Amino acid sequence: MQVSQEQQEKLNNYIALLTKYHKALDLMSSKGLKDIDARFEEAYIFSEIIKDIDIDLSGTTTLDIGSGAGLPAVPLAIFLPELQFMLVERRQRRTSFLTIVKSQLKLDNIQVVNSDVQDVQREDLQGSNDELSKVKLVTALWVGDFGLLLDITEHLFDQHCIFISKKATDWTIERESLSEEIDYKVSEKVLPSHGKLVTLEIEKK
Repeated sequence: MQVSQEQQEKLNNYIALLTKYHKALDLMSSKGLKDIDARFEEAYIFSEIIKDIDIDLSGTTTLDIGSGAGLPAVPLAIFLPELQFMLVERRQRRTSFLTIVKSQLKLDNIQVVNSDVQDVQREDLQGSNDELSKVKLVTALWVGDFGLLLDITEHLFDQHCIFISKKATDWTIERESLSEEIDYKVSEKVLPSHGKLVTLEIEKK
């Protein structure tokens, strides 16, 4: 993982905040905290996949669903400062933590929302302007299957959107839940730890 000194400093500060608050705010297990370097590596692979996406994401909002303690969204915001991220999390304590992270790490490219993604509207997106109210990319760590992700986010994007999610080795049964009203293509990236990142590019018919 090749990162700049500034990015590494922000990652270190993020670890410090996780260490400080993880028990009080029920952010993650002690084991999860010990494995944080592996989670950063996964987020870095996420970022490399995003860089290779063949659509222009500038001027749009990347939606991260079920952001929890901020993985992978916070490292993604550090690795990809040119992109705007909306972190959607239903649990108030974790939303409070993400707000602290945004402030302490000076991550002006993230917006933290305490809500169910189905209640998020386009006018809620960063900047509330025509460009940033467009969603072309959705990230999720372990949030249901792709059919569910499409159902809960389709009101936020137009004809075309890309989803990236972490999946177990065998996830192909999820394809059966995808609507026949979309065209899609899939690519996969096996992770060093376990599982894989699956990219689903969809086009509404």
